[in-house]
Amino acid sequence: MRLLDVNALHVKYGPFEAVKGVSFHLDKGEIVGIVGQSGSGKSTIAKTLVGIVKKSSGDIRVNARSVQMVFQDAVGSLNPRMTVRATLSEVLRHGKGVVGSCEPVEKRVKAL
Repeated sequence: MRLLDVNALHVKYGPFEAVKGVSFHLDKGEIVGIVGQSGSGKSTIAKTLVGIVKKSSGDIRVNARSVQMVFQDAVGSLNPRMTVRATLSEVLRHGKGVVGSCEPVEKRVKAL
């Protein structure tokens, strides 16, 4: 079941186009993360999805009770000195409900 469908999303701040033709979808049971360099439009996309910012053009269809945004913070940002494996391992080791040896964590990271 399609929960979110974004097609050719454009967002402008005056003459500056912050988001240029972004399309993606989210089906039930999936998780989406919007990742990119500083200033690439991630926050603008999220703010548009939750209704904080108005789209310039494109379609957003939501078939869910709510859409939530996780705000950025300096502490929660990705560390550019860590590999993706190390970052995922750290999250799984210190995440809620994850306990025990490193072996299950490594298996999970490898599966990802």
